[in-house]
Amino acid sequence: MATMMGKNAKITTASGTVTEVTSWSLDISGSAIEANTMGNDGWNTVHGLDVIGYTGSASLLFDKDDASQNLLRDAMIAGTKLTDAKFYIDATNYYVPDTDTRATAGLYIESYSVSADTGAVVGFDMSFKGNGPIHLTS
Repeated sequence: MATMMGKNAKITTASGTVTEVTSWSLDISGSAIEANTMGNDGWNTVHGLDVIGYTGSASLLFDKDDASQNLLRDAMIAGTKLTDAKFYIDATNYYVPDTDTRATAGLYIESYSVSADTGAVVGFDMSFKGNGPIHLTS
């Protein structure tokens, strides 16, 4: 198994590579379909997954002149769905909303928080929620 280094990860949008990313995370999860009855020996019975979705977040150093950072902020304010945001885990492999499977796939920026502390650089954190499927492209 190849070891991937976080320093090679990045986020891109239609405006290009998002600058000053310090970290990002992506959580893909599903809700179990359960049907438990009395007298079934006490074990949980799972019949599969119902709703599968994804959420995530990113932390960045704030750059007011970066077009991609501004696109993220503007998408949050306008409630615009992003269909082309890519979350690279190395130089060629990335997660992207799967618009081939579902035309309405994309993600929405749910929060955009700028912070400034004495003795530190200005940063911002954002969180997002997916709409439809996401897939890993290799």
